[in-house]
Amino acid sequence: MNESSQENRIPVVWRGNSQKCLRKFLNEAKSNLGYNLDLVQTGKDPLDWKPFPCSEQGVKELRTEVTEGFYRVVYYLKIQGCVVVLHAFQKSKRRTDKKDVRTIETRLTRLRKDLESGVFYEELKELQKKK
Repeated sequence: MNESSQENRIPVVWRGNSQKCLRKFLNEAKSNLGYNLDLVQTGKDPLDWKPFPCSEQGVKELRTEVTEGFYRVVYYLKIQGCVVVLHAFQKSKRRTDKKDVRTIETRLTRLRKDLESGVFYEELKELQKKK
């Protein structure tokens, strides 16, 4: 990857333990979802996604299926200048478990509060300083 493509990449802000969960995925699922997240960071459409049905528009679900199951990364892209990953999880069936939906809704509610109070923007500034 060259420097110019790195400059055009918006940062990922991980909420809760979403990054830790993604790192535990099988390599094939990690690779597929990481590639799609990279596309999102550079302003391109991911290969396999759908809107995530919840209370907020702009929440999307990256999807991959490997032999061992279904893996998902749910993110929010309505905040200018970053991708906010709300949750990463493995599904054992086609329908998303209620606990995963609750986790996403809880993190989205917390994100709204952090946006209103300005805490989120402080976190984003700190993240950008580390670059």
